[in-house]
Amino acid sequence: MDSRAHIVTDRHAAQAALSLKAQGRRLEAEKAQLALVFAKKERQRRIEEEMKMLQLKRKQCELVRMREAEEEELKAIIRLESLKTEADFKLAEARKAAAITDL
Repeated sequence: MDSRAHIVTDRHAAQAALSLKAQGRRLEAEKAQLALVFAKKERQRRIEEEMKMLQLKRKQCELVRMREAEEEELKAIIRLESLKTEADFKLAEARKAAAITDL
């Protein structure tokens, strides 16, 4: 009986060792799965962050273009006002000269 008990005990020990190995493999597989999920989430976060940065850069470029367009429009208005003032001055001089010659 002792040899049978020893065989049964050896089998139980072997099964327990296999069970522990299987549990270890399952644990490692779960760890790997969690690492994969984490890596995917981190990748998605980075992609979203990059997209936000690109949107900010686009908005900044758009604002710069708008500012430059406004500056050009302001310069054009100033030029037109200057030309109008010059034309008004020349008209006033021409009227003055005409009034002098009429006297």
